[in-house]
Amino acid sequence: MLDEGKSREEADLDALPELLGNVQRHLRRLVQHTLHDQLGEFDFKPIDGVALMTIGRRPGISITELAAALGLTQTSVSSMIKRYERLGHVERRVDERDRRVIQLHIAPGARELMESRVRPALESVFLRAVSGLSEAEKLQLVVALRPLVKNLQEMK
Repeated sequence: MLDEGKSREEADLDALPELLGNVQRHLRRLVQHTLHDQLGEFDFKPIDGVALMTIGRRPGISITELAAALGLTQTSVSSMIKRYERLGHVERRVDERDRRVIQLHIAPGARELMESRVRPALESVFLRAVSGLSEAEKLQLVVALRPLVKNLQEMK
């Protein structure tokens, strides 16, 4: 029911914070359940799949760049990378142009895991989430999400 004096658009905008929170909570829950069900033996957390997919898409990414892409601190990402190295998922390499910079690469064995198990598991969650939308609505969502992601990446 609309508050008196508010247009439909204003009422919809008032719901935005709650809607974004609901989307975040539901996606996190679905990703956690999916990763646990399909990759339980690897003890994957939702951030692990996203981090490893990001490294896989951007070979040579630095810890600083990965932290920015994930919206995490460099300290948190450094701890994650140490764990991935112990598990054999990630390799660190020195940047030949700037020896102070460490580049991150997916280890060969982990690449197969990412392509055959992690990526399909995560994609299935996101495709299920938008399955009830028309193609036009999916396109609108893509257009709306790009600047939202950019805003989130720029926030501290």
